[in-house]
Amino acid sequence: MDLHHGRQRPTAQPGDFGLALSGAERIRSSVASLAALRGYAGLLRGTRAKAVRQPRAAQSHSPFRGRGMEYAESRPYSPGDDARHVDWRVSARTGQLHSKLYHAERERISAVLFDSGPWMAFGTRGCFKTVQAARLAALFAWDALGRGDRVAAASNHPAQALLAPAGGERGVLRLLAQLCRWQPLASASTPSQPGLAGPLARLERLLRPGSRLLLTVDAHTLDEGALRRLAHLRIHHDLMVALLVDPLEQRAPSAPALPVSDGETTLWLDAGAGTSRTRWNQALGSVWRTRLGELHRAGISARAVSTTDSPVDALRDLMRGALFEPDR
Repeated sequence: MDLHHGRQRPTAQPGDFGLALSGAERIRSSVASLAALRGYAGLLRGTRAKAVRQPRAAQSHSPFRGRGMEYAESRPYSPGDDARHVDWRVSARTGQLHSKLYHAERERISAVLFDSGPWMAFGTRGCFKTVQAARLAALFAWDALGRGDRVAAASNHPAQALLAPAGGERGVLRLLAQLCRWQPLASASTPSQPGLAGPLARLERLLRPGSRLLLTVDAHTLDEGALRRLAHLRIHHDLMVALLVDPLEQRAPSAPALPVSDGETTLWLDAGAGTSRTRWNQALGSVWRTRLGELHRAGISARAVSTTDSPVDALRDLMRGALFEPDR
């Protein structure tokens, strides 16, 4: 669905931080447009993690766990050493009890899981879902660069692509280029699109304790297998889930008829009124609202991100670790 044919860049609106897009950029991101977001990553700084609200105290946890620990060396055991850190292999070889020493990781990993399903090539206002997802991922990567993290990425693209962690500006630019290659085409039809459980499992092998993970996905992709994998990842990593939604999924249009175009042909969709509008809201909003509730109950920072939202606002909310109730 393509309702964006304007050639002039829209005037920036208050609160959008000047992130308005041109006609072509609303449909498909380019490396240049994603690289230009680097200047906005500083607006994400100063966020402080909030304790995640849980219905039961036993499930409460801090949403940010800090850096993991890396093995440094082994030395002879000293009284008071933690018994859990005994190096049994070295102790057996030398005949003397040894303890493992650790130091904090110098580089944390910030990873992105990007949904490249055909349902992401859709948008009625603002931009396509896949463009908004790419913008969120790019801002997240630029923020990771400022924090000194290495960036990695995975997707449910049919090629089962996986991007290993890399640091510095070169690592971020490599990720941006991969995001552009992963973007689905509106005309593509891939009913056998892989789910997210497999990519999550592959990505997990690259992560270290304390890693950050951002998912930019459509709610239809989050099946039960992916949710179980996320519940496991949540124990050791900082998770953020951006559920991409279109305004039509949030609320039925006010106009009785809605023009729908593929760029060449325009059809008129009867939006109906009264009970039809109620059924519209229930049918299109039930999936993402259900998934958002499931993520919240699991203690995962999650937010519905509309194609008209500021990506800076949305990512900043997610990084704060707050839980957002779905719109009613």
